[in-house]
Amino acid sequence: MKYPPYHEQDFFVSWHESDFHSKMTLKSISDMLMEMAWFHAGRLGFGFEDLENQDYLWILSRLKIDVNSYPKWRDRITARTWPVDIEKLFANRHFNVKNEDSEVIINAGSKWLIIDHENRRPVRPENVFHERIIWTPEKAVDDIDKLDVSRCKHVTDIYKIRYSDIDFNKHMINSKYIEMVINSIPEKLFNEFQVSSLQINFLAESKMGDELQVYSNQDHTVYKIVRHSDQKEVVHVALQWN
Repeated sequence: MKYPPYHEQDFFVSWHESDFHSKMTLKSISDMLMEMAWFHAGRLGFGFEDLENQDYLWILSRLKIDVNSYPKWRDRITARTWPVDIEKLFANRHFNVKNEDSEVIINAGSKWLIIDHENRRPVRPENVFHERIIWTPEKAVDDIDKLDVSRCKHVTDIYKIRYSDIDFNKHMINSKYIEMVINSIPEKLFNEFQVSSLQINFLAESKMGDELQVYSNQDHTVYKIVRHSDQKEVVHVALQWN
C-alpha cells in the first residue's frame, strides 16, 4: 500500500469563518490546518486513535501562520500539509494554502509533541513512527522559536472558560486562544491594519472553569495568557501587522 507524503484538500470559505471585512479569521485558518493535520496523520497510521491505542496523545506545542493574502467569504482555496522532520522531541509539520489561481497565500508550520497519557511526559517521536511516514524537508516557514513576553504588562481581557471552549480531551481548544487574543485587540487596529503573521506557543493546559487573563505589550505585538488561580503562563503569542 502506498502512503501519501502529503495531504491536499479543497475548502470553501463560509460566512461564519469570516470577519467584518469578509476575510477568513485566523481562528478559522488554524482550525482548517489542524483538521488537515489530524486527517493526514490518520492516513499514515499515527492519528489520534492510533496513538490513543498506545496510551499516547498528540499535543500541539507551537504554530506559526504567515499570511500573504487573506481568503475571503465564498472563496475556494486549496490547502496542503506534509510532515517535515523530527527535531529532538518535536515532530514538525508544515502547510500552505493556495487561491483559485494557484498562488500561495498562506504558509504555516507546526511543532507537535507525543505525550504519555499516564505520566504526561514527552515520548521520542521515532519510537512511535514507522515506515509509513515519508519526510518532506521542504519548509513553509522559518524556525518556530520561543517568544519573549517580558514586555506584556497590560491586562487586555479576562475570560472564563466555558463549555463551548472545551475539546474531547476536556482542555481548551487550541484555536480558542487565538480567538481570545484577537478579541482583546482594539477594533481600530483592524480598521487600519491586518495581522500578517501569528505565532502561538502552548505551555500548559487549561480546563473548564479556569479564569484566564490576557496580557499585552503596548503596541499589541506580543501577548501572554495567564491562568489566574496560580498565575501559570499558558500561552505566548506574537503578531506582526501590516
